[in-house]
Amino acid sequence: MNDTKYGFFLDIDNTLYTKGVICQQNRDAIDYVRSKGHFVFINTARSLSNIPEPVAQLPVDGFVTSIGCNVIVNSEKIFNVAFPPEQIAEEFDFVTQHGMKMFVEGEEHLIANPYYEGWDEFIIVKDGKELLEKYGNENLPKVFIGAVLDDECREYLEKRHTVFQHPHYAEYAVEGCSKASGMFLAAEKCGILKENCVAMGDSVNDLAMLEAAGISVAMGNSSDEVKKVCDIVTCDAQDGGVAEAMMQIVK
Repeated sequence: MNDTKYGFFLDIDNTLYTKGVICQQNRDAIDYVRSKGHFVFINTARSLSNIPEPVAQLPVDGFVTSIGCNVIVNSEKIFNVAFPPEQIAEEFDFVTQHGMKMFVEGEEHLIANPYYEGWDEFIIVKDGKELLEKYGNENLPKVFIGAVLDDECREYLEKRHTVFQHPHYAEYAVEGCSKASGMFLAAEKCGILKENCVAMGDSVNDLAMLEAAGISVAMGNSSDEVKKVCDIVTCDAQDGGVAEAMMQIVK
């Protein structure tokens, strides 16, 4: 009898959730592996306040959010860090003055600069001073910048953070946190061995957990940079890549 217990750590966007939908194959596979005694966690760059409702309502064992800054296991928050409010206010002003869209992902709110005026999902503040006055007491662990960083912004931010530059946006979280560190905190809490941690993703911000996991899975739609570090490459996310890998591992 095989008593191995796996922990599956799933990225959201373009892995589990594509074009606003979680395909039925992925839903069924999550239910199946959990029925066999394995664990399923969402492991995302998004903050708690920015998780899509279909994902938030899934029957899973916990969440690693904000690139590892927050870890929740069975509704218990086991790890939680955030930026110093004064630091994030300073960076908010710097990026805004460079003419780029930016929002800070808190646990409760998405707080954006004026370039997002008119976007209903955001609370708009004009500058770092207003951010501090209104939201300085909220945990703010993650930043999203809706642009390719110019050289001055990149140099300024990379002295302070590990910045993930994607084709059309950039993001960063509290230094020292990663999807890998969050994964292992959740795994330790549940008694899951490192070699039985299964990480699934598609993007550069998934590389830390993919390289650290016992088993790494890239979606078929992943970049070549992601595919080359993974043990398994599945079909595209929208076709049930998560389910395909789960059923291959849990027989």
